[in-house]
Amino acid sequence: MKTTNNFSHAVAILIGIAAASNLTAAPILYTIGPDLGTFAPNVFTQINPANQSVSPLFNLGNGTIGINGGVAYSAASNLFYTISNDNNGMSSLESLSLAGPTFTFLFSPGIGYDGGLTYSTADNMLYAIDNDFNGASTLFRMPAAAGGSASLVMPLGTGFTGGLAYDALDSMFYAISNNNLGVSTLNRINTAGAGSVTPLGVTLGSGFLGGLAFDQTANLFYAIGNNNNGGSTLYSIDLGANQTTPVFSLGSGYVNAGLADPAGPVASQTPEPGTVALMAMGILCLAAGRWRRGRSFRGAALIAAAVTLSTVSGFAQYSSPIHDVDNPARQPFQAPFVNFTLTSGAVIGHVVTTVPANKVLVVEYISGVCDQALGLSSLASVDASNNVTGSQYLVGFSNALTASFLRLYVRPNEKLELIIDNLGVNTNCRFSVTGYYVNLP
Repeated sequence: MKTTNNFSHAVAILIGIAAASNLTAAPILYTIGPDLGTFAPNVFTQINPANQSVSPLFNLGNGTIGINGGVAYSAASNLFYTISNDNNGMSSLESLSLAGPTFTFLFSPGIGYDGGLTYSTADNMLYAIDNDFNGASTLFRMPAAAGGSASLVMPLGTGFTGGLAYDALDSMFYAISNNNLGVSTLNRINTAGAGSVTPLGVTLGSGFLGGLAFDQTANLFYAIGNNNNGGSTLYSIDLGANQTTPVFSLGSGYVNAGLADPAGPVASQTPEPGTVALMAMGILCLAAGRWRRGRSFRGAALIAAAVTLSTVSGFAQYSSPIHDVDNPARQPFQAPFVNFTLTSGAVIGHVVTTVPANKVLVVEYISGVCDQALGLSSLASVDASNNVTGSQYLVGFSNALTASFLRLYVRPNEKLELIIDNLGVNTNCRFSVTGYYVNLP
């Protein structure tokens, strides 16, 4: 028997086992998290369900826009794609690589693309969800290239604000919708023919606003849900078992309808450190066996060292994962229940509160109603010159009861205002707002 050949074969088997274990490992997910300084949604972030870590990679932009329209990945280009929205709701499609930290503007698909973004391998196109001022959601198709434009696919209904994913196994799209009470539903979208939207029976709960991704290897969905205190949690969704399972807590601020699973070269190019260690140990054990028979093990040791060291550069930049934890300096905020009269034909900005110096107010939830009011309504941050610096439109607030999860950042000395354009008769408004203050450094 040829010992040298057997040793080589054993090494090859160990390397193959390591590669196979890497392919079946838990996926590496990517999302948009909050900037801890400005609290703008612009931090490209890696999520590792296997070791339950959250690793902010780099900031995108200067914080003047919110990257809150979704995240997608294309294996064809080996690029990620995001949708950002400015204070006027104008959306932009961008591309970026893991090298970061800059991204490339491709084109503007229009206004209100904040419901999710995904890439379809069936036609190599991006799909995104647009929400208009009345909360109506629409699915659009667009190219992953500069100078393109969005084309209508089909209407979806209302409240599709929780993320979008494509399942290559059944060629269907999946999206999360949220009703006026914040209850979340996973929906299957069939774009064939006239198209159809089917709510699925799996129970999610409330506040799933952080994005949706499909793991083809495990045939599972991943989604980010948020509680009333602003805490974000990664969940796995198994449609076969009709089960939603919390994976681990991400911290707070992951409400940007974006979650991507590359499920390809980006996710599998670097073995898990544990896999590398086992592989190296196996090679060294084989070498020790050869040494006991009077043969040198120097070559095998060099192979083991090379296998181990060759992976260091692959995961060194993520070797100290950051676990995003709640800021102990957060102070809960809840505006007293507000009741005021709204005059017919008037645009009113009702001041909820003024943010103290050296603090940022993070608004997360509003509930209330304006009886018989007609027109647009929004919750906005307003500076000392009465300029609107940020806003979130409220679906169903005028002439109907609403209870909505949202994310709005109000900077020091800015006012939080409820702005209503009343086209109807004189009426009464009642509402409550909750969130939390964070101390600035």
